[in-house]
This record gives sequence, structure tokens and C-alpha cells, in this order.
Amino acid sequence: MMVENIINDKIQNKISAGVGENQINNIVQGAYLTKSNKFVTAKYKSNIAENKIMALAMTRLRVEHEHVVATIEAREAMAILGVKRENLYRKLKDTSKRLVGHMFTIESAPGKFEVFPLLDKATYEKGLLTIKFSSGITPYIHNLKTSFTTYELAVLVKFEYNYSYRLYELLKKEIYRVDMNETVVEKSYGLNELKCTIGLINMDERGVQDAVNRGKSWDEVYEIAKEKQYPTWDEFQRRVLKVAQKELEEKADIAFDYKTDSKGRGSKIQTITFLIKKNKPKTDIDTLQNEIIECNEKFDQMVLDHNLPEQLVYFIGHNGLSEQDLLKLYECSGHNYEKVTDAITLADRQAYIKNYMGWLISCIENNYKDPVNVLEGSQEKAEIVNEISDYMDTHKNDIAEKYWEKITEKDDFLKFLKYMNMTRDSMEIIYEDPTERVDMYINWKKGIVI
Repeated sequence: MMVENIINDKIQNKISAGVGENQINNIVQGAYLTKSNKFVTAKYKSNIAENKIMALAMTRLRVEHEHVVATIEAREAMAILGVKRENLYRKLKDTSKRLVGHMFTIESAPGKFEVFPLLDKATYEKGLLTIKFSSGITPYIHNLKTSFTTYELAVLVKFEYNYSYRLYELLKKEIYRVDMNETVVEKSYGLNELKCTIGLINMDERGVQDAVNRGKSWDEVYEIAKEKQYPTWDEFQRRVLKVAQKELEEKADIAFDYKTDSKGRGSKIQTITFLIKKNKPKTDIDTLQNEIIECNEKFDQMVLDHNLPEQLVYFIGHNGLSEQDLLKLYECSGHNYEKVTDAITLADRQAYIKNYMGWLISCIENNYKDPVNVLEGSQEKAEIVNEISDYMDTHKNDIAEKYWEKITEKDDFLKFLKYMNMTRDSMEIIYEDPTERVDMYINWKKGIVI
């Protein structure tokens, strides 16, 4: 497809969705929101749609019957979220349910924390979404006098990835320290605390909330959490840090580098230090066509033609696996992709593997039952291998979510979204089950009408 056609199609999709660039500009132009720095560093679970709705709401706060409330028009929500009118009701309903259900943990003073819901209520009627904030959050968003950071709505709504959004919020509050003689500000976080802060664990889990209430450290809270995203350093660096680093450099007024510290506890990374600097973004909210061209260059050129089943194509590049590596594992398994998937998943749980391919082959050939001689040169405990069936059952959604993330990076992903007449965000909200999204993509690849 020619670049010009893609641009025209993209613009037409935006217009038909009621999300023209002028409409977005009219909403965000000159709009600012202010957050207490304690709110910025709060621990909570969220997605990009929730954060954009909250950002928009916080630009028009008002007090009504002693409660802080905000109202958003349907057309504004459509523009900020990039959804069509026919999908808006479902999107706002799901987003509101999530927002009302989230618990916030704010460390209000040394040795003191508060846990409370973000919203008391959200209602949608006659094209208006009205948000009523909880009394707990009010001191951190309204009538602020000190220790706050002001953000431009125009910057926040440009982010595509939630972790870019959250890291931007965290790092932006540090940049005020840059002066005439200083070009970089350093800010350090414990790795597990940072993961809790940007939503890589589910802070709404009962066990997590109980641990917080008992005053457990963030390292302990992280270990207790059942729902974790990108638990290994390799995944965290590739899926979160590198993605956010690129997106901030392209879209935000700050950028960052980072370094790590693993002192004191073996080679495990404990601390990450961000090197924050001012930035002149490469893209601007007014340059829709440039963004479309970039998307085209990223996604539209290649058509993959693998001899692997789709379930294994997703693992190309995972821990350095090549297509030939996966073909070898597939043949070793007797062309049973589930055995290969199980082996890779079990491998991801190990602290260290000396010979990765050898470990995977041994795991497949021994049918997940016999000990293997690869972990730091000694045998794996047999019970670890025997847990694989239970692990696969309980982590089915996590595995599917990883597949879905791989799909979103594929060259034909935008074509798939166009076929579905949806955005990525709307699909993830409407089809919450990641296995369903993966199945839809696979069927589309096979030419099965969805």
C-alpha cells in the first residue's frame, strides 16, 4: 500500500471517529493539570485509557456539595481516547468500572501511608461523564499550595503506552532541579518499588493490600503479588524502559537515560537511576501526518511467512531465540507447539540457565518430569519441573498477554486493527481476555472471517 493511501485512510478513520486533530487541539490547547507529588508517586494499577480520562478530568475540577467533581463531554472522551462513537459507551463503562475499583496507596509522610479509593462514583448520562473523587484523594489534587507538579495535557494525551505515561509523570517532577549549570538530574528508585509505582503489579489484590497495611517493604509487597507483568529484568528493560525511553524522546519535553546498581545482593539488580534531561520532542500534537508516516514505516512494509505455527512465531527474539532455533524445538517436540511453549515458559521461571537451547531441548525430551543438569551446573529439583502443568493452568492469561504483546509489534498489526475497525486500546478494553484477542488475530491470519 502506498504511503499516501495509508495517510489518507488514517486521516479518514480519525475523522469518521470524531477524532480530528483540530478537535484534539481544541481540547488540550493551554490545558494544564496539577498533582501533588505524593499523588504522582502513589502506587496504583491503571491503564492508558484510565490515565488519559483522569488527566482530562483534572483540568476542570470543581467543588459540588463539598465533593470534588469533574465532567467530560462525550466528544472530548472520543477525541482523547481515539474511539468511534459506537464504541464510546462500552469504553467509558469499562474504564469507569476500573477507576472506581482501584485503590491508591500514598506515603503521606515518613513511616505513614494512606490507602483509599480514587473515585466514589462515575456516572454517564446524556453524553456527559461525571466523576466524583473520593475524599481521600481530594487533598492531593485540589487547592494545592506546595509540593506539586504541573503537566501539560497536550503532552500526556500523546502517549500510547501506559508505562511511558507513568514514568513521564514520575520523572517530570524532578526536572525543576535543572538550572543554568546543570543539564541532567539523577533520580534513583528501588527496582521493585518502581514496578509497584508504575502498575506492574496489581495493587488491588487483597494480599497486596494486606501487605501494605502491615507495613511490609516494597520488595516484600512485590514478592507477595500474584499478578506481575514483566518480572524479569530482560522483559522489564525491553518492554518498559526501552519503550518509554523512545516514546519520551519522540513526544515529551523530557527524556532519560538510566543506569543500574546490583551491589549488596549478588548480581540481582536492586536499584535503577534515571538521568533526566530536558528534551525537544521529535513529534508534535499538530503533526498527525508525520505520526502516520512513522507508523507506516514501522508496521506496513513486511509480510511474515514462517514455517512455524503462529503460537511460536511470537517467541522469535525471546531470550535471543531465532526462527531456526524455534524450528528445531518444534521438530524436537514432534511438532507439538504446546510442548515448546511449556518449555519456554518454565525456562522463564529459572534464575539462571547456562545453556538455554540445551535446557529447552532437555525439558522437551524429558517430558517435564526428569531433573535437568543446567541450572548453575547442578540438577534442577524434580518438583520444580513437575509444577509445570499447574503453572500453565494458573498463568494461561499471562502467557496469552505475552503473545498479544508480540502481536502488537508485528508488521501487520495495524492492518489487523483496521480490519477489526478498532484501535488497540478499544480492543483491549472490549476484549479483556487476552486469549480471545490472540485467537482473533490467528483466525484473521488464517483468513477465517471474524
